[in-house]
Amino acid sequence: MFGAVLTRQAPDGDWQGAYWGRFRGIATWAVWAMVLSGVALLFDRLSYPRAASTLYLGFLGGKIGVALALFSVSLSVARRASLSSLSETPPPPNRRSLQLLVWLGTLLFVLGAALTVTYERELRLTS
Repeated sequence: MFGAVLTRQAPDGDWQGAYWGRFRGIATWAVWAMVLSGVALLFDRLSYPRAASTLYLGFLGGKIGVALALFSVSLSVARRASLSSLSETPPPPNRRSLQLLVWLGTLLFVLGAALTVTYERELRLTS
């Protein structure tokens, strides 16, 4: 179904523009869903003060910082790509920025796992 929605022909015949426009719309909704669910989870986890240890808060601050850096780099890559799409021969994407996105995404995942382990450990210790 996802593919059918994305590859549906645009009225003007520009299927690539329609594809990327739909993909961008879906990606935007996904980002908002992750941000809002993350905020809800943050308030839920911090509602148990005994489980919110110093280590947990440190991991949480690190994850928020990495997420902000990830958003910043991804916005700069997207801005550069949209500006270069105006020219006939767009330059290749900046390899360092793309590598940074991969590393920041991996670090974000690892910090999320560390948050889960730390929170569950603190819950077991306080029970």
